[in-house]
Amino acid sequence: MTKEKRKYLRTTFVYCVSVAPGIDFRKDFEKYLRVCFTGESPDRLEKGIDRLSKVLLNICVE
Repeated sequence: MTKEKRKYLRTTFVYCVSVAPGIDFRKDFEKYLRVCFTGESPDRLEKGIDRLSKVLLNICVE
């Protein structure tokens, strides 16, 4: 596992967010993440999006 992937996984665990790497769904999606919003309430979606934004900011800033 690369250093970058370890950092990503550690950050998602800290913020309790789960995403799937795009490459798991299509070979040319290696630069993408897959997020599932199915069956969640608007309040829960808002909290999830807030957590995900913190993950992405944390990864991009460091």
